[in-house]
Order: sequence, then C-alpha cells, then structure tokens
Amino acid sequence: MGLFKSEEEKAAARARSAQKKFARSPVGHATAAHERGDALFQIVLPVDESSALILSQIEAIGWYLEHAGYAFIVSGASTTNGDGALADVYMGGELTGVYLFRRP
Repeated sequence: MGLFKSEEEKAAARARSAQKKFARSPVGHATAAHERGDALFQIVLPVDESSALILSQIEAIGWYLEHAGYAFIVSGASTTNGDGALADVYMGGELTGVYLFRRP
C-alpha cells in the first residue's frame, strides 16, 4: 500500500466513518432494532432541543411512541462548615427522558 491514499480510498473511508457514526446514534440503534424485527425499542435521551427531532426521526423509521417517562438525574455538591455541619447545598442535574416505542 502506498503512502498516500487515492481520492476513492479517502471517499470510501469517509463513507465507512459516516456509517459507523450513524450506527452508534439513537436513530441508528432504532433502525437496527426495526430491521431485526424487534417488537419494542427503548431509548434514554437527555431532554434538550434535539430530543423532538430524534423522536420524530425514530417514528419515521416505523416505530410508534408508546410511552414516555422522565427523570431528573441529580448531580450535586454540598459543603460543610468547620464544625462538620452542612453549610451549603448546590444542586444540578439533567432531565432525562425514557421512551418506549412499539411497532404499529
């Protein structure tokens, strides 16, 4: 193999990379489950501005959103004063959606 790749080899490598990236995506997982003939598909996604787009893309594959549940995943920190008593609590976290799809 030569030191430099031809344009065809570069294009093929880009196509393989795009396929792998799609396969790891939520829509890629939904596509694979649909092609396998799975009856149900469940996915957990952070609730953000891209969630609705991802859910609609999954439904476009042929899945029907059966149920959605939400959980707030807490990540927080607390500090204590010198006596060991709780002084401050700082709370943070992420809203997460659990989505269950079925075949229509």
